[in-house]
Amino acid sequence: MANCSLCERDNIGFMGGYTMSGIPGKICEECHSKLIKLRSSYDDDTASYFNYILQSSSNPAVRDFLLEEIPSLKKNSLSDEEREAFIENQNKEINSIILTTSGSIDGFKIESYSDIVTGISVLGTGLFSELDASLSDMFGTTSSSLQNKISDARNKSISTLRKEAHKLQCNAVIGVTITFVPFTGNMIGIVATGTAVKIIDK
Repeated sequence: MANCSLCERDNIGFMGGYTMSGIPGKICEECHSKLIKLRSSYDDDTASYFNYILQSSSNPAVRDFLLEEIPSLKKNSLSDEEREAFIENQNKEINSIILTTSGSIDGFKIESYSDIVTGISVLGTGLFSELDASLSDMFGTTSSSLQNKISDARNKSISTLRKEAHKLQCNAVIGVTITFVPFTGNMIGIVATGTAVKIIDK
């Protein structure tokens, strides 16, 4: 699987995806169909889909593509005030996504299952060398520093997990697991995984 250059979801098969002039890499079937739809006839739902990508993406190529290649989106792009309100609302929705390690959530009914979502954060292990060099400080500043770095990396993985669920228009992730995966080059990946679902009140 590979990531879509626009929505960044891992939903392109080995031989799948579409190439678009003006943006590197490939885009997924959903983004491709929505691009075709937006170019032929503007509608609010499709524009909102790309507006969200526009506001959340940190890739300049993606932002330039969406603003320059799609006239209807550029024409209907948000003002500064609207953009701030939009981003604030999106952040509230993302942060409100419920995470649980179990397969159900008390007080809620799972309306639909979407897809497996993953959040990954990479932590450099050079700090362990520092730890070895000062074992006498194991329970002092050094251990606190290590603990804080691991905690920050874990939080980033969870934050990414929520963002991936939000892209699927889900409001919860069940069966969440967090694992540590050793990489080459003295790196450790902290991987948060779960199933994105839509839940409603019972």
